[in-house]
Amino acid sequence: VRVLKRGRLAGLVLFDSVVDDTREAKKTPSWKSFEELLNAAILQYRSNWWRDQPYYVEVWLEKRALRRIFYPITNAHDVYLCTGGGYQSWSEVWEGKKRFYKNLDKELLILYFGDLDPSGKDMPRDINERFATLGVDVDIVEVALTKDDIHKYNLPRNPTKSKDARKSWYVKKYGINYAVELDALPPDVLRSKIKKAIEDYCDIDLLSKHMAEDNEKRKFWRTWINHIARARD
Repeated sequence: VRVLKRGRLAGLVLFDSVVDDTREAKKTPSWKSFEELLNAAILQYRSNWWRDQPYYVEVWLEKRALRRIFYPITNAHDVYLCTGGGYQSWSEVWEGKKRFYKNLDKELLILYFGDLDPSGKDMPRDINERFATLGVDVDIVEVALTKDDIHKYNLPRNPTKSKDARKSWYVKKYGINYAVELDALPPDVLRSKIKKAIEDYCDIDLLSKHMAEDNEKRKFWRTWINHIARARD
């Protein structure tokens, strides 16, 4: 961290090349005109692309630092991305329950991405049990990180923490005594995994159809707003 700080201050590393997703600045947006506000609202318009899909899918991510890799893909597929800094809180699970309850006519599914270590591999169980406590039956698919990923991409390994209470369970179940972080996967590989995992559980043609319909609606409303603006001038 110190070396990186010095490199940025010395102009050797671009400030924009490093992202800190743990801090943020917020402000209510300002607008030059009512037309600008309406155009922004039209740009954000989106129908429910999953309304006629058999599954309701969310992506749950252990590592908040990877949000910038995940969000463009989940957003492009109209899928919720839930990020944590370790085990999910009851508040996050409660919010998830409310979303799932609106989709009980579908099969409920969480695509999980986490580290290959005792905690990362225990989190799906914890998430599942918390939802069960709240009366939600949801399936969890562990997409990454897997042992196959480690061998296929020759990922760096760290010793498993000796004081981790789940170490013996982890070693027995997975047959390994090391840990690998999800961050170690090359970004392009991770993006491919996210996209494939989502598209495995949806009819992509239907999704594309709703996307095209929304684009046509946005074009119509933009034309209408521009017409009103010209009439006012």
